[in-house]
Amino acid sequence: MSKKQLFLIGVSLGHSFSPPFFYNKFKKEKITDYQYDACVLKTIQQVWQCVEEYPDLVGFNVTFPYKEQIIPYLDWIDPLAAQIGAVNVVKVIRTRNHFQMRGYNTDHIGFAATLDAVKKRKGAPFHRALIFGTGGSAKMVAFVLAQQGVEYHFVSRNPDLGFLTYELINQEGMEEYDLLVHCTPVGTFPVVEQMVPIDPQLINSSHTLIDLVYNPKESLFLRKGREAGAITQNGLQMLEVQAEESWKIFSATSF
Repeated sequence: MSKKQLFLIGVSLGHSFSPPFFYNKFKKEKITDYQYDACVLKTIQQVWQCVEEYPDLVGFNVTFPYKEQIIPYLDWIDPLAAQIGAVNVVKVIRTRNHFQMRGYNTDHIGFAATLDAVKKRKGAPFHRALIFGTGGSAKMVAFVLAQQGVEYHFVSRNPDLGFLTYELINQEGMEEYDLLVHCTPVGTFPVVEQMVPIDPQLINSSHTLIDLVYNPKESLFLRKGREAGAITQNGLQMLEVQAEESWKIFSATSF
């Protein structure tokens, strides 16, 4: 009996814990009719080939840099995912001679859980946040922060986008912000000795640092925060929560 196929798509997937997460989940829960693999796409246009060549494909997760680029390829997008502006879950609905791709966002559930956890550790709500990065994950973080009444500003390498720049942050400091969220792939395995260009000396014990990177367990960004006395949290909880939420979509029988 052929297995229902699930994928993770992205441009570089050697760091990802998603395939082993689902492998372990399927083994633990004795789920034998699904298979989850990584599928590297050099361009988002290759998603057509992926869907057409695997007739048993029922869905896929989306990671960097395709969470925004996948949207024009969808037949339908969940209103909340459309509001966020990013998709990390695609359900493939097949009929005899046709298929539809439907997009969702479960990252926001995972990040909200992570934010609640660090908030408990801090013992107080957050007030102002810096979001490092401007892509799909950064948009999701901004959505969750707005829901919780946290003021935020994006930080970008590109001054033409109208966001704060790293140079400006390094000049004026970060004392006005109590939450720093890293949403770029910088520092991800195997290039672990890198971080976004902020001055680590500006980080102190009044800050909380969240890095969506989870491989390595402690990124250079988080290590600098820990050494400065800040509360730190990687992205592993977010990965696990969003994966469980993704599974609910993948395994649902009615839409």
